[in-house]
Amino acid sequence: MQGYNSTSIGILIGSKSFNCSRVKPALGTDGINYPTMHIQLLNGTSRISEVFYRTVTNVGYGTSIYKAKVTAPEGLSVEVIPDILKFSRLHQDLSFK
Repeated sequence: MQGYNSTSIGILIGSKSFNCSRVKPALGTDGINYPTMHIQLLNGTSRISEVFYRTVTNVGYGTSIYKAKVTAPEGLSVEVIPDILKFSRLHQDLSFK
C-alpha cells in the first residue's frame, strides 16, 4: 500500500483501527489492488497467459449487480470469471479473476 499508512487507510475505509501489516499480499502477476490490470507484450508474435485476481467491496446499500465488459485489442483474448458480480448487502466482498 504504497504512500498510505494505517491511519490514512483507516480514514478511507471508515475504521478507527487498521493494521497494514495484516494485509495479505495480492495474488496475480501484478500484485497491486488497483482497478487497472496490465501486461507487457514483448512482440507481436509472443504467446502469453496472465491471471489477475481482484476482490471488491460493495459500498452501496442493497442489491447491486455488475457485469464485466471488456474491449480488447485484436488478437488479445480476455475472460472475466465470474463475469457478473451480485452484491446483496453493504460491505460484502466478492472476487473475480
